[in-house]
Amino acid sequence: MKQFQLQFVQEHQAGNTILISFLLRVIAELHSNQSNPATIGLANFNTGDFDFIPAQLGKRVSTATFLNIDFNKSYKKPSATHMPILLHTFSKHMVPHSTTQSQLNNILQTFNLFAKEKKVIVLVKAPVAIRQDFFALVKAYETLGVIDIIYLIVTDDDLSVVGMNMASTTLIRYNHSDKAQTLFPDRLANLSSRPYYVACYEDPPTTFKDKNNKTIGSAIALIDIIAKHQSTNARYFYTQNAETVFKHGQTTSIDLATYRFIRIITYPPYSLLQMSPMFHWCIAVPRQYRRILHEQVVWPFAIDLWVLAGGLVAFFALYQSVLARILATRCPTVYSIVNIPLQTLKILLLFLLSEYYTAILSSNLGLSQLPAYPKTLTEFYLTKLSIMYHHRRILTEIQSQISSRVVVVNTTQPYEPSQFAILQLCDRFRHTIGKTTKLYGKQTSHHQFHLIAEPIRSLLSLSPFRKSSPRFSRFQQYVSRLNEAGIGDYLWRQWNEKASDELSSGEEDTDERNTSMLELDHFVPVFINGCYLYIVAFAVFIMEHAVYRIQRAFNN
Repeated sequence: MKQFQLQFVQEHQAGNTILISFLLRVIAELHSNQSNPATIGLANFNTGDFDFIPAQLGKRVSTATFLNIDFNKSYKKPSATHMPILLHTFSKHMVPHSTTQSQLNNILQTFNLFAKEKKVIVLVKAPVAIRQDFFALVKAYETLGVIDIIYLIVTDDDLSVVGMNMASTTLIRYNHSDKAQTLFPDRLANLSSRPYYVACYEDPPTTFKDKNNKTIGSAIALIDIIAKHQSTNARYFYTQNAETVFKHGQTTSIDLATYRFIRIITYPPYSLLQMSPMFHWCIAVPRQYRRILHEQVVWPFAIDLWVLAGGLVAFFALYQSVLARILATRCPTVYSIVNIPLQTLKILLLFLLSEYYTAILSSNLGLSQLPAYPKTLTEFYLTKLSIMYHHRRILTEIQSQISSRVVVVNTTQPYEPSQFAILQLCDRFRHTIGKTTKLYGKQTSHHQFHLIAEPIRSLLSLSPFRKSSPRFSRFQQYVSRLNEAGIGDYLWRQWNEKASDELSSGEEDTDERNTSMLELDHFVPVFINGCYLYIVAFAVFIMEHAVYRIQRAFNN
């Protein structure tokens, strides 16, 4: 009976009445802005100062579900649920200053509020608000990245509302009649003078240095777009290799890293950001060619053109051997009129056909070699090429036709690029094939391999984002919208081409120049044509002697 009277008195104090009215109004306004039904978290309300509040809220807010946990006692961790509103009490019974941040970290972890937008309301009794522990609480919430937060300082007769300013740097006073929109403004819409701090390393085309030592890449362009939309910029910390940025129990000013990975530890000290395209693995096969010689002589002209050329040759041979004599003896007038134009036409056609033949043959000098490597997965299945890769577990969930061909790197035997296919990330083939083959024992360029552009496996690409950063949820929304609009893929393709131009090495340039230079092999068709002409001339010479001897025999 005594406990009931005490609780009755607490509920009907003027300050508590204003508090209940304020909470009902703010919760109703916040709850109405939620697109989905939400659960409201209550932390440490089993104290003597505010233990009446859960019952009052449960009676008067029928549209919301409340989850009340006393973190000073043993409790069962709830299942993951949508909980964007948290009410937390802070009283004289709270833990010492040294454990304030660890308990708040536990509260946010239990209610699954890290890396999510949340509204936090902290209830404080007036005598506690002037203690050092209260300011430690404010600092701890700031360290954990909670920016949408207000503190309700309750006295016996009144209620004071304190919150952060737009820049989340100092505490300011609000009226308890202010709307929820005023109490919780959109602080992430304008981050002026608060840049993103981004860790990156050499990973073209995502991030790399240009010739002017400026950090560029597809991830840089994407981050700059988002930062500009939030009225801020990004500062990049570039290293040659990836470094450990986020660690358990350590604070850092870095907001995110452009690193891409697929392995996820059980409890990572960071949030997982889906920023880059998925990982797609493709097979790169060594380029091999089959030499063709005699076929190349026929290729410059199509069959119908060869028929026309053959018909013209037959016509002029018939005219020169038979028709010309008949016209000259029987119709000399007609012969004199027809012969000169026909000879001119013969010379003109011979000139045109020979010039076109030479020009087309010259433009197709490379046709002396036909590709003998597979260009599709179907063709690859018909070969006996083995696949070399240093992470065999990536291939555990692919077709047995491919996984059965995977071989490990053998350091005791020299690596021969022409004997093995290599597994590569499809979008990084041109930038990583050199490093991969160097790792295997013999560095080559992308000119010596052909990428079969049919992924054999795809995995989600993740990047680390500071777990305590309040910017994560909004940043992920921006990335998702840009990817839905196709801007992410566009930037990736654009910078893939730019990276190829920026990072082209002197060795690759030499390879490209060599492939465009004439070599002795390119003139093999010319030698073949010459041989054909000599053979034809020799055959004509033999025929003329044979005809001459036959005619001489008949005359005798």
